[in-house]
Amino acid sequence: MVLADGPSAAARAAAEFTFAEAAQRGVELVVLHTRGRGVGTQVLSKLREEHPDVKVSFRRISGRARRAATEIGARAQLAVVGVRGHTGFVDVLSGSVGRAVLRHASCTVAVVPAGGVRA
Repeated sequence: MVLADGPSAAARAAAEFTFAEAAQRGVELVVLHTRGRGVGTQVLSKLREEHPDVKVSFRRISGRARRAATEIGARAQLAVVGVRGHTGFVDVLSGSVGRAVLRHASCTVAVVPAGGVRA
């Protein structure tokens, strides 16, 4: 499972969704990020505590996000990106990682709004 991380409320909602999905599916979670920017270590630490069975690895994207998204997405069951609002793909995370995952991942992509997923 792949999470395209970024510095926004949408990324936080996407992280919460991704950890829950990874725990339910019993799969490893790969967090893609650039230059250390993302939802933050406190949020990720809390999610790791809530989901101790989820193995998490981090992959810093340097260079072309498209290549990394394509490579990781080919092996993932699911890739997750956050959106800032509810108006569609115009609001996709402005970061290059989120855009690359949406456009180039060959696996299913879940798009999570900033407010999270309602049951």
